[in-house]
Amino acid sequence: MSQELLRNYVVQKDPTVEFKLTFEIPANCNYTTSVDDLVNLVTITLNPGEKDPSPSYSSYDLDYRMINNLLTIQFEQQDLTAIENLVYVKKPTVIIDNSLLSI
Repeated sequence: MSQELLRNYVVQKDPTVEFKLTFEIPANCNYTTSVDDLVNLVTITLNPGEKDPSPSYSSYDLDYRMINNLLTIQFEQQDLTAIENLVYVKKPTVIIDNSLLSI
């Protein structure tokens, strides 16, 4: 992958929603969220018609709750080197286990 679309990210405990994910992506990108087999996916792609990520970044916040005492967030970033097909690189992955938080 020539350039990652995800710049900074942090997951913080939040008393109103359990956890808050804050992340930055280029201004000419968008993201979608979904859940697959208890994994919270954040998929990042360039906007239609764009070929290169913008040098300007936008910040976003998402709220999450644990499922079965576990929170898993996986980023899927568009691979900018894949020319013919839309391919995603699955990284990074954040895993928070509630049993470890109570120690």
